[in-house]
Amino acid sequence: MHSDGWALLRIEEHLPSDTERNATQTAGTMLDPSTPQLGYGLDVARQLTANCGAHLEVAELDVRCCKLEIRFPAARPNAGTPSEGTEFPLGTGANERPRDRVLVVEDDEVLLELTRRILSRAGFETLTASSGEAALAIWAAEMETIDILVSDVVMPGMSGLDLASRLLRDRHELPVVFVSGFLKDDLKRDTRLFQRREIAFCDKPFRPEELVTTVRDLLALVRQEARSA
Repeated sequence: MHSDGWALLRIEEHLPSDTERNATQTAGTMLDPSTPQLGYGLDVARQLTANCGAHLEVAELDVRCCKLEIRFPAARPNAGTPSEGTEFPLGTGANERPRDRVLVVEDDEVLLELTRRILSRAGFETLTASSGEAALAIWAAEMETIDILVSDVVMPGMSGLDLASRLLRDRHELPVVFVSGFLKDDLKRDTRLFQRREIAFCDKPFRPEELVTTVRDLLALVRQEARSA
């Protein structure tokens, strides 16, 4: 925390060889939201800046590496930010049926735990896996009790898209929420999964209420369609 009231986050992004040409771009171009995707860290940094009222600067840029600094306005005491004990309302009728069970898959352990906490505080029961392979093992044992899948897209080994395809072979009506820092439209061009109404998308970085609302709305949609069938 800096004395000027800003919290500083430094990000170092090592660019793949096919983006070396971007080193010739000016810092202003790098920060322009209309610039095509440059790398996962760079795009997440731009989304953080847009969503959180932060200030983004390019601290250093060469052929293979880009170092960014993001300055976040420090939260003031009693400013309404969620505390450790914050819980999201369960919603009408939430106590009239067993809690919905969510399988959360994310290879970043910090984000996995954060997602688990957000959904648990919103009234969901959660199962967590740090890889697609680990998720398949949980699915084999708990298939009939899982109500929805919440998964990262890009992971080592099995991707979130491949995982969802495998699970949907067993239960074609399974709702799936993909959580990713990559652009939704780019993913849609790469897979037919997004043509399904049971599929939703939540951009990283997300606000807790955005994730909770996406999960609840998709579950409600799927159940409404099941009742209407």
